[in-house]
Amino acid sequence: PALTGVKTSVAMKSSAFWLALLAAACIVSCATINQRIASLATSRGFNPIAIGMASSIIMYGGIFGKFILGFIRDKTNNAIITGLTCAGFGLIGCLLVLTVGTTGVAIFYISILIYGLGYAGLTVVPPMVVEAAFGGKNFGQIYANVTVATCVASSFTSLIYAQIIDRTGSYDGCFIFAMVLYAIFAVCVPLIVNIG
Repeated sequence: PALTGVKTSVAMKSSAFWLALLAAACIVSCATINQRIASLATSRGFNPIAIGMASSIIMYGGIFGKFILGFIRDKTNNAIITGLTCAGFGLIGCLLVLTVGTTGVAIFYISILIYGLGYAGLTVVPPMVVEAAFGGKNFGQIYANVTVATCVASSFTSLIYAQIIDRTGSYDGCFIFAMVLYAIFAVCVPLIVNIG
């Protein structure tokens, strides 16, 4: 069947498009924290084997999370449910890292695995939300413009996380910041789809 959808010029003038930029910036900013996992594990006093395993586990979360989010999208045919599931995984992962993630290696692994399930949405949720909001006809052009936000945000967020760690001497602020970003993402997703 012929694809339907909004013209690119019309989409880019809508509030849904600007919310999509914000949502994409938030999710990539949350994903950027995975670059700090090895140093976080080091700061918790874990041995080198545990540190290396931590980096692998968060990546496994990212891999399996894509399958889980894709499965949810296929079963529900609903970008909002998929986006909120992604945000939920991310928020729970952050909360676990902040509260019980220091109690032992096993719970730390579980915390970052769940966090990985959340940041898996980086390459899954934004395109499906944009397609749900604006249709498939001009999806490529519209989404290409949304990806600009991910490039810009990932550059700035690495610096922000480094500043938080340097100024506070702790990684807790990074996860609190990520929780705020996941919450903003969770608010944006239904708005984008419904407004679009």
